[in-house]
Amino acid sequence: MKKQILSFILIFIAAVVVVGRNIKTVVRKEGKEWKVLFHSSNPKLWNTEYKSKNEFSELLKTAPETTKYLKLRLISQNKYVILPITKNDLNKQIKIDDYLWCGQKKSYKDKKGSAVLLGIADKNVPVTYKKRTYPILTYNRGKGLKGYAGWGFSRAPTSFCHGGQRFSWASKEIKEEVFEISVKSKKLTKEEKKKCLIKGEKLKKTVSKMQAIVYMEKLEKRKESEAKAKEIAELGKEILFLGRSIKNSQSRVKNAHFSIIKMVRSDAKSWSYRKGKRMGRKYKMSKLPQKYDRKAIRLNYISKEQKIAKIKKGFLKEVAKKEKKMKALVAKLKKLQQ
Repeated sequence: MKKQILSFILIFIAAVVVVGRNIKTVVRKEGKEWKVLFHSSNPKLWNTEYKSKNEFSELLKTAPETTKYLKLRLISQNKYVILPITKNDLNKQIKIDDYLWCGQKKSYKDKKGSAVLLGIADKNVPVTYKKRTYPILTYNRGKGLKGYAGWGFSRAPTSFCHGGQRFSWASKEIKEEVFEISVKSKKLTKEEKKKCLIKGEKLKKTVSKMQAIVYMEKLEKRKESEAKAKEIAELGKEILFLGRSIKNSQSRVKNAHFSIIKMVRSDAKSWSYRKGKRMGRKYKMSKLPQKYDRKAIRLNYISKEQKIAKIKKGFLKEVAKKEKKMKALVAKLKKLQQ
């Protein structure tokens, strides 16, 4: 009997341990699905790299490329709201159905204080000059309308920042609180769908629209990158060709003496050919005596040194032009590669 009781107790403990492990793994998986970007009571830390004991913030570029949802959480009361969004819209003020995501970190300053706007605004709760009961979460929109109330970091419903930074939840002012902003790229659970501000078919439509926009942006970026790659390849070829031509012209400058000899000999050949024609015979072009070189120089009425200097000057101008063009091409290439 004792053995049976002991075996039953051991089986019960093993079952509890297994269940506990499973619960832990589920919690870990759910935790990993949401990427935390911000955890603080200071909205100025949004889209910055910061880490301390109680506060945390990351750059928005660290968010997943396939971001679909954003969760704004009130830490003290463990309340949260979810809104569909894309990675590119995290640092913008963007309209999403009847709501506005304010991620621009718009700041207000005056003698009486300063405030930064960050969070979700409800378009169904406008704040006008007559109705100043709610803290404002978006900046001024049109005549008479001061903004909208909602969830997150807000400012006073007046033209001044009375009391500095304000905090709001469900369009009502609350005391200073810590907010957490996280993003998710996978599907929402049943519980999360209940907390999502947009529900049912509207949610599906908004998510699909956003994903289509993201896909189109990716296609455009791909086309741009392909065009850029082609341009870079063409520039590279042009730079290589220019480099070779600069080397050739530099070698010409060095060997200007030999080029003058070639010119002189060509002059001599043509002169001797004309002379031979007048005399009724033809000289072979390859077998001409050296004395015609001097004769050709005398015929051109210019000294050898002057001719070499003239040729060098021409080649140097050519080199300078090509080098200038090369610098411009290299600068263009660097801009494209950035």
